Amino acid sequence: MPIKKPVAGIAMGLMTEHDDDDNITKYMVLNDLMATEDFTGDMDFKVAGTRDGITAIQLDTKLKGITMDIIFETLDRSIEGYNEIMDLMIQTIAEPRAAVGQYAPKIQIIHIKPDKVREVIGKGGDVINGIIDANDGVKIDFEDDGTCYIGHRDQTVIDRVIAIIMDIVADLEVGQEFDAKIKRIEDYGLFVELPKKKMGLCHISNLGEKLSTPLTAHFKLGQVIRVKIKGIDPDGKVAVTKI
Repeated sequence: MPIKKPVAGIAMGLMTEHDDDDNITKYMVLNDLMATEDFTGDMDFKVAGTRDGITAIQLDTKLKGITMDIIFETLDRSIEGYNEIMDLMIQTIAEPRAAVGQYAPKIQIIHIKPDKVREVIGKGGDVINGIIDANDGVKIDFEDDGTCYIGHRDQTVIDRVIAIIMDIVADLEVGQEFDAKIKRIEDYGLFVELPKKKMGLCHISNLGEKLSTPLTAHFKLGQVIRVKIKGIDPDGKVAVTKI
């Protein structure tokens, strides 16, 4: 996980002696607290930070309270301690790797319009389940705001699924060009499949040449042709022209 700066942490402990009024008369701050010292001691003070300073603290104590002198000494010594740890960390890896390992799990986030989520999911989940099954069990999760998480160990799979999702949610526009498969042939034109499972009609007059009927003499079901969206009527019906 890329971070701005290296961070390290250390647990600090405390052993104390008390007078008859339960006031601390003697104490010792312990660096790098161990389990036995945590059990028998009086404090578990965790401190984390960067070279620039402390970023997080967490304190448990069995005492009714600790003095400011103890707090300041603990913080000063913890900073020395976690910086020593950080020196060793930086010798091994000074900054995040540019890319995670080939087989490490990866998650990528994209954002789509919330009202488009149902198009990706499909009726009864048929669309999203089809994507998952066809892409090695890729993980796909949505938030209500349209945030989409795609997870897989193979970045190629993630990129492919992102492209599929973006194709599904993309709005068809006049002028767009697609490779479209012929799904139905009539004497007056061809019905072709566009992205998002939309059907477009390529009228015989838009096939680019004068053709005799039947059109089955010139085209076959399943044949792929290049088309451009010519128009979209108010009912969402799409007219295309062969290019």
